[in-house]
Amino acid sequence: AAAPPRSAGPAGAPAMSLEGASLQVRPGQSAAFEAAFAVAQRIISSMPGYRSHELQRCLEREGHYLLLVRWDSV
Repeated sequence: AAAPPRSAGPAGAPAMSLEGASLQVRPGQSAAFEAAFAVAQRIISSMPGYRSHELQRCLEREGHYLLLVRWDSV
């Protein structure tokens, strides 16, 4: 199946794809996860089409994170 057409972003900026992943870490493992992610983010950022990423920790639920990665395309 073909991907839906993309439009240009604000002010004619090229379109991009936003990938979101909800991540849950076992209790007591958040520090180890964040340390491992520090290494993994170098791999993510080296992938073709990569633009940027952010890892957000949930303030309401311990051990829950949201990873957002921006790509040129899917």
